[in-house]
Amino acid sequence: MIIRKIFYALLFLYIPAALFAQPPVQRLQQQMSTLAGISFETWKAEQDRITQFALPITFIYPFNERSRLDVITSPALSTLSSGDSYSLNGLSDTRVRGHYLTANEKYLFTYGLVLPTGKSSLTTEEFNVANAVALHAFNFRVPSLGQGMDINLGIATAFQYNDNVIGAGFSILKKNNYKPFKDYDYNYQPGDEFTFTTGIERNITTMGKEARVTADLVYTIYSSDKGNDEEIFKSGNRFMLQSGIFIPFNNYDLQIFLREKIKGKNKAGVGDQFEQERKNRNGNEFQITGQVILPPKNTSQIIGLFDMMLFGNNQYKTGGATLFGLGGGYRYKINSTLFFDGQLWFYMGSMKTGVESKSLTGIKLNGGIRYYFH
Repeated sequence: MIIRKIFYALLFLYIPAALFAQPPVQRLQQQMSTLAGISFETWKAEQDRITQFALPITFIYPFNERSRLDVITSPALSTLSSGDSYSLNGLSDTRVRGHYLTANEKYLFTYGLVLPTGKSSLTTEEFNVANAVALHAFNFRVPSLGQGMDINLGIATAFQYNDNVIGAGFSILKKNNYKPFKDYDYNYQPGDEFTFTTGIERNITTMGKEARVTADLVYTIYSSDKGNDEEIFKSGNRFMLQSGIFIPFNNYDLQIFLREKIKGKNKAGVGDQFEQERKNRNGNEFQITGQVILPPKNTSQIIGLFDMMLFGNNQYKTGGATLFGLGGGYRYKINSTLFFDGQLWFYMGSMKTGVESKSLTGIKLNGGIRYYFH
């Protein structure tokens, strides 16, 4: 049963908890379901504002208790007001993901395909919106409508060592080319990605309660992006550390999650000038989130939410951001097949753009209805 923990962890990472209620994982694994969600997000930086309205749709089809298939897409409408007003609207790419757990429960195979159903060829005005929506600090529900076809293959395994569950995995993301400019014949080939993951999980006793602690190390290697078959950019490799603790108290559950991302220097240029940048344009990114769920086991739950993001400046002293968020949520089991989940967040902080720092405020409203088929 050890490898099932990796399977459950993948479910937790793949499916945003903000969009639907979380019934028992076994049920998620074994019953066909569909999710219709709604997401409204808006950020204001002095006189500038970026807003997105999205309707995420998810369909989950379990073939059996060891294999399932997910299909995810989302129409999204994004607007940027910065003196002038620009918009970017359409359907996102469609993500198809699958998981297969071997009969001996020692290996978990994952596979994925991104179908290019989203808008990828943009006008100059749409590019302005796309750049704002893609900023990591904003963490929009749909950060990009379309980026061509992707194929992903992965494998994970785990074993018991004393009181610990230790796991490891490897995945390859193969990206296809697309034309990013609507009015210009330019072929863009994003680089492939290779990701190595290792993690540990164990139960500990803290504050008189048995808690579950997890920690993961993720290292991603990026190959070069090409424009018209010529190398133009290579992202710095990324190291990510993430950790979580889950403590069940008598009247509530406490969950805290931390993540730190560090990226190396990029390469950029054309031809003989394709070389590593002199200074690192990638700043470190740290995030801590938490939630309190009460009562922990009930058909109706109230949730307190906390989020803090600290994005350091890069070596050019730009790109930093500090954001604090507080929010609340509500989960409700309508009946045996219908579940509702909703969250409301308020953010404030600042972001450094160029030589100046701008104050930021943000609001996020997410909700969804999940239906389980008999």
